[in-house]
Amino acid sequence: MKSTVSRWVIRFLSALIITMILASLSFIVLEADHDCHGENCHVCDLIIQCDNNVRYFGYLVLCFVIAVTGIAACSRLFLPRIVHPVLLTWVSSKVRMNN
Repeated sequence: MKSTVSRWVIRFLSALIITMILASLSFIVLEADHDCHGENCHVCDLIIQCDNNVRYFGYLVLCFVIAVTGIAACSRLFLPRIVHPVLLTWVSSKVRMNN
């Protein structure tokens, strides 16, 4: 039960981050050539905030992908030798046992 809840929380947060990145990117694209009102332009402030969001969470997603890739590579290299020791039995060695 606990792992199911944590999976849904992780999926929800991942979807939320991806939605925020896409919304920020679409706002930047749509408002890139707006009519600026000078130094105190609210749209320019929002564009700067969206740019910061994309940069920060883009780096966060990139670091997450690199970490997951590194963990997967290390687990494929080291875990089969450590976790799954080779057990040799008479049956697995296909030794013929006659009476």
